[in-house]
Amino acid sequence: MKPAALTCLVPGLLALAGEMGALPAAQRPAVPALARILGLARREPRPGDSPEALALGLAGIDVPPDADLPAAPLTWLADTGRPPPGPCLRADPVYLQVDQGDAVLLAWSELALTAEEAGELVAAVNRHFAGAGWRLEAPHPQRWYLLAERLPRIRTTPLSLALGARVGPLLPAGDEARAWRAVQNEVQMLLHAHPVNTERLARERLPVNGLWLWGGGDGLPRPPARFAALCGDDPLLAGLAAAGGMPAPGPCPDQAPAWLAGTGGGHVLACLDGPWTAARLQDTWGWAQEVERLDRRWLGPALEAVRSGRLQRLVLVPGDGWCHTVTRRRLRAFWRRPRAPW
Repeated sequence: MKPAALTCLVPGLLALAGEMGALPAAQRPAVPALARILGLARREPRPGDSPEALALGLAGIDVPPDADLPAAPLTWLADTGRPPPGPCLRADPVYLQVDQGDAVLLAWSELALTAEEAGELVAAVNRHFAGAGWRLEAPHPQRWYLLAERLPRIRTTPLSLALGARVGPLLPAGDEARAWRAVQNEVQMLLHAHPVNTERLARERLPVNGLWLWGGGDGLPRPPARFAALCGDDPLLAGLAAAGGMPAPGPCPDQAPAWLAGTGGGHVLACLDGPWTAARLQDTWGWAQEVERLDRRWLGPALEAVRSGRLQRLVLVPGDGWCHTVTRRRLRAFWRRPRAPW
């Protein structure tokens, strides 16, 4: 069997690189492996402005530019073990903070809702909108779904891009956008006074004061067999694995050597999303720490595995619009110099 190939999807890896360039050299993250990859790799275009878009594209699911990413059917499959019963969107519970006439989406999974809290909130929304042609279900406390008789004619923004952003420009667009924005506003008013939120505030916990609609799809996408396995704890990866007949993914090990020790060949996609949230929330210090950690624990050991022949190739997808591919032959190109990202 040929040595394994590894694709590392690391969204946000270069997101704050421009800010690092303004710092003295001694204060910038130490990323020797990343610099070698950027200097030696063969580059090919890899568009995608969100982790979900990049993962779907790498898995071979083509999404038209004006269409929603069909994330909801895949994560529903991961959360329930069965295909969705019809058209669905994610309708995730979020915390929005009003700021200068707009709102900023500050929390989602950090809300740490319990199943009981989620159940009570979902039941209240369903009672209020009974007969509207859709309902909510919450197979996971942090991942809610809007199940509809037909797919709404809207274009949405992935939650990953809304985190930390002013949401006004990111709300649903399209033919039915006004109606669905009105639904979101009505939900906000309903949740504001709900006893679950009253109790959360009493315990100094952030309330659920909005739903974020995104990732609509009608039918389950079937990815081609591009990878032997997927690695990561994103439910989208679990859905892609289930839909594509791949083994269920587990969390990525803390260090690449642990993954390399267990690989038996084939091409693996590893989603290392540590830098993403820090970058979205403009946490420069946290982002720099994540980038240094990944360079030391993943990119460095993976490059050494390519050099020694244990890996056939390493592909880095940092969300900068490119795939960066390193092979043993590229590592021998002594005339190519490392290129720091800042």
